Amino acid sequence: MKLTELKCPTCGAKLVPESVNAKIIMCSYCGTVVYLEEERKVVYVDGVSQKERGETELALISLHSANYQDAKVKFEQAISNNVGNNVAWFGKAAADVHLGRLGESQLAFKKAISLGSPAEMVISWGNYLMDTARYYQYSMYSRANAYRGNPAASPNEINRLYQLSQEYGKYRDVINGEMYAYLLSTAKSNTIDENILGYVLQLSLNQKDYANAYALADKLLSREPASKVGLYYKGVAALYLGQPEVSISSLTPLLESLPNNYNVYIYLAYAYYRAGNRDYALDLLLTACGRYGNRAVFDALSSLYKEWYKDDKRGAKSWKSSRKKDIKRYRVQL
Repeated sequence: MKLTELKCPTCGAKLVPESVNAKIIMCSYCGTVVYLEEERKVVYVDGVSQKERGETELALISLHSANYQDAKVKFEQAISNNVGNNVAWFGKAAADVHLGRLGESQLAFKKAISLGSPAEMVISWGNYLMDTARYYQYSMYSRANAYRGNPAASPNEINRLYQLSQEYGKYRDVINGEMYAYLLSTAKSNTIDENILGYVLQLSLNQKDYANAYALADKLLSREPASKVGLYYKGVAALYLGQPEVSISSLTPLLESLPNNYNVYIYLAYAYYRAGNRDYALDLLLTACGRYGNRAVFDALSSLYKEWYKDDKRGAKSWKSSRKKDIKRYRVQL
């Protein structure tokens, strides 16, 4: 597995795995958890004969060669020979998304999951489908924008491209939801792999399912009390669940172990603010402004200051006056 030049899909920072065998990497800058894989997994469930596997392998070759219509035909033939062929269903979902048959692709992916495919395989193919849809989504959107600058372009064609872009975006949400529902049920098992558990934590926050994120983080921490992933996501989930003290206790150790993660400062500041320690909350963000110069940090500081000013004008103005030098030095606009 190559582990060079990995970049976070959220902030673009370089990702550094803790070991060569690590399957997940937590971005030290923004907290995003990235699941690593060499290629799409091909693991057949029980009941698929060697002959049927050979047929499916030929279909996979067509898919890898970008011959999507041929791949679709071959995958559907493999399915007609054995409806329990999970790899053929995954392959059909992949061919269909390339061909714009989004409804068929969603159904095929759901069927593949229902056959009991391994969690790693579901993640691998699910990410492939979402990445492919993202490519077409932005491609359609870019083409539509380009046509808008052309007086000869058909308004109907422009609208069609915008609509297609939206459909690919909705498709991504559906696949993400199906994948999350399946992995969440798997993650509740006591035998769940810790790498999968960490990845499901990321999905739970993406889905704003904070109660399950909290429970899964606790499960991870019960196995590995010093887990950065567990502490981070428990702290974030606790904040959204209205438990700022728990958030503070979970996130504070990460100020040292994840010194480059500006989101730790942001979430911890909000936790202190919600716990009533407003001065310290804004001090944290002011320190982060000087350390990172990150727009997200500046926005968080501005947002909390405005909230404080609205609730307690005298207290907010007093803090601002006492921090005047740092505010000027870091070019903070309040």
